[in-house]
Amino acid sequence: NLTFGNGNSYGLELFLKRDMSKRFNGTVGYTLSKTTRQFDELNNSDWFFAKYDRTHDLTMSIYSTKLPWGLNGGLTAFFQSGEPYTPLKFNGDKPEEDLQNKYSKRSPAMITMDMSISKGFEVGSNMVMFGMNIFNLFDKPYPFSVYPLTGRSDRPGEYYEKNIGTELSGSYYDRPWYYSNNREINFFVRIDIN
Repeated sequence: NLTFGNGNSYGLELFLKRDMSKRFNGTVGYTLSKTTRQFDELNNSDWFFAKYDRTHDLTMSIYSTKLPWGLNGGLTAFFQSGEPYTPLKFNGDKPEEDLQNKYSKRSPAMITMDMSISKGFEVGSNMVMFGMNIFNLFDKPYPFSVYPLTGRSDRPGEYYEKNIGTELSGSYYDRPWYYSNNREINFFVRIDIN
């Protein structure tokens, strides 16, 4: 348990490594954490989630250096709780932050998988390895940010959308930076000199 200024943080981390067979190794890592804070501008003693709180974080990996054709390969899956955000509420006909419920909602969780594959060749007493890393293997971008009125990354809400086509361009709310990257493939060469 760690207290800092008007904040509080505590957590638990578990890590398991296992040789699943003569060919495969696996690891599982899990972190349960909670970070809360008080906000001076609210003039009360309530505790709210901090913006950077990620309550659950799970990583699972499987790896082998004994695949067919002398290949090395691995798969890593990630899950992480979405970031907290403050929802909007209507005050008359205009939305405003619901400060009594600061950071009470969460954006969608991050779920993704990466893959790595490589093959090494001996060149004299040295080793040359060729490989590739594939990030976001299933090409499913996950949201980084959301519109606080809807809790979605693709729609800000009817209040904001009503001026599309008159005062705003139809693409005004298209914000690809609210999402992670699509699938990305990186090739590499590694040389180990003895």
